[in-house]
Parts: sequence; C-alpha cells; structure tokens
Amino acid sequence: MTLFCLAANPDHQEIVHEELNRVFGDDRTRDVTFDDLNELKYLDMCVKEALRIFPPIAQILRHTTRDVKLGQPKVPKKQSIFQLTHRNV
Repeated sequence: MTLFCLAANPDHQEIVHEELNRVFGDDRTRDVTFDDLNELKYLDMCVKEALRIFPPIAQILRHTTRDVKLGQPKVPKKQSIFQLTHRNV
C-alpha cells in the first residue's frame, strides 16, 4: 500500500527518491544497514502513514444486545466484543 500511495502522490514519491539517492548515492548494490534505515526518515513516515490509512488488521468493537450462546460459556447482554478482521488487498 505504501507503493500505491507513493505512485498516487508523485510529489512525495520524488522526496523519497531524493532521500534514497542521498543515503545510497550511486551504490545501489550494497546491503542496507541499520544506519541507512535511520537516515530514511521520510520513507519511514510514508510507510507509517500508509499503515495508518490501510491497517493490515482492523478492530471492530461490537456490543451484544441479548445473551448469546457461542457454546460454553454464554456471552451476556451488553458485553463488549472485539472483532478482528484481516484486510485483503
């Protein structure tokens, strides 16, 4: 999703491209180090923003309106239940 977001926003894509050029220069075959990752601050922000907009797992809070039997034990009325859903892209 990060790549999709960058493709849809060429101005931000250009900033990431410039940042990658600044950190890696002409040597595009070397291994990435932790120091390199610490320097890629704008890319890090882009990845985090894409995860915020398109979370891989969504949480949905539901409340029971009546007692529900799901086997053992029974879920009482007015109980809060979290439903986790996986996002298929």
